[in-house]
Amino acid sequence: MQRIKKSNRLCLITVILSFSLLAPTQISAADSPTLEKGISLYKQENFDEALPILKKAKEEDPNSSLAAYYLGITCKQLQNYKEAKTQLIDALSLTPKIKEALLELVEVLYQLGELNEAKSYIEVAEKENIKPPQIAFLKGLVLLKNGENLDAITAFERAKELDNTLTQAAEYQIGLANLKEKRFREAKKAFKDIIVLDPNSDLAQLSNEYMEALNRKEKAERPFRATLNVSGQYDTNVLLKPGDDTLATGITNESDWREVITFMGQYRQKVAERLVIEPQYSMYLSHQNKIGAYDVLSHTVSVTPNYYLDKATLGVATSYNYTDVGREKYLTTISVSPLANLIVGKNHMFQGNFKYQDKDYARTPTIADEDRNSDDYSGGLGYFFFFAENKGFLGLHYGINKEDTEGINWEYLGNRFTASVLYPFLEKFKLSLAGDAFLQNFDNSNTIFNVKRHDKVLTASSMLAYNFWKAAELQFRYTYVKDHSNIAIYDYDRSIYSLGVEYKF
Repeated sequence: MQRIKKSNRLCLITVILSFSLLAPTQISAADSPTLEKGISLYKQENFDEALPILKKAKEEDPNSSLAAYYLGITCKQLQNYKEAKTQLIDALSLTPKIKEALLELVEVLYQLGELNEAKSYIEVAEKENIKPPQIAFLKGLVLLKNGENLDAITAFERAKELDNTLTQAAEYQIGLANLKEKRFREAKKAFKDIIVLDPNSDLAQLSNEYMEALNRKEKAERPFRATLNVSGQYDTNVLLKPGDDTLATGITNESDWREVITFMGQYRQKVAERLVIEPQYSMYLSHQNKIGAYDVLSHTVSVTPNYYLDKATLGVATSYNYTDVGREKYLTTISVSPLANLIVGKNHMFQGNFKYQDKDYARTPTIADEDRNSDDYSGGLGYFFFFAENKGFLGLHYGINKEDTEGINWEYLGNRFTASVLYPFLEKFKLSLAGDAFLQNFDNSNTIFNVKRHDKVLTASSMLAYNFWKAAELQFRYTYVKDHSNIAIYDYDRSIYSLGVEYKF
């Protein structure tokens, strides 16, 4: 978009400056040889050489409106707008009055941002019927710059009617005005008309870039979005078999293949200018080939109202989860999670969140001390740095949680440190790497093992994705988990290999 804006400014300057090269009408011939020489140099577009000659001509005859006019438009061509304004006002006030100076003066006032004064001179030009097509076009530019977008569109439409050579430039400005009004359908129509008029023009190229940007915006802001992922996985330790074989007597065939399907569907409903409500449903299904007791089916529904500020987003997600394991009810969870994002500059985002979860396990534990029903309180702070046109990022996050369980063996305070990076390359590939350290310090001495438990769960993961068709990706993932626990039965390691396809629609 930065390149579009730069090209847009260059194009706009070209359109405006083209008015200045129109041959003035109703201007008498110059009597001064100095002035004649300056005018000749101006018409040859030797503006730097014309400037000192025209200054001399103005000094020789301070009352010459013609000298003031040509000195003014020469200064304008050299982008010395303040001096141009002074000279063009002279050209309008001295005798004989040079009416063409009105058009030039409006352009200069537009460049200076003196829009109210520009409007007053536009009214004069309209009353005196001076170059109506160009004045209509400039009126549109002034109104557009002043935020009067709908009135600007009317002015550009008028310019098109009066002079069809202005059609493409006027359509381009109409497209920009509709963008500012967030009338994206009308903007796309204007840009499409420009491309049809002259596909090889600079304006057509700019319009095509705007069309592509609008298409991306429409895709990003479409009301319904969904993601489907189907993968095959190999898990080396489905049963979380301890690393110490003496504690794993009788545990065999702990590795297994499984098929996994995940789905997420989200609907965005804008209820106010800055308020959007987002209901969401997600599903996780895994089928083990050998260990059917570990098949998982999980459903989650949530509603998140998000309030958008200029540089921040505030939201509160409320969700409910129901999970079956081995075709039997395993866990239900209700959670509430406020979240705030703050954007700083173009590439930095800070994040803060808090989360409360009510966990209810369906299966009754063998002893009360192992009851894992809990209230879980957590919070965290994150930082993201975006690069590669916001397609890649580096993320850092710290989280802390307190799980207050009914059974004293599972109460703990946790600290989690996470780092992740997503790097796009070769247009269709992207690579992500992540590392996570979760430190769990349990509150009480374990009543079974008679020791206070401490776990350090380290996770490393990677993903290589190839965008092979539209919004479809082929993804290879590898995840390694190592739980270092001072209670040996909880000490394990695990590798998960995954190959799948993800499609977003």
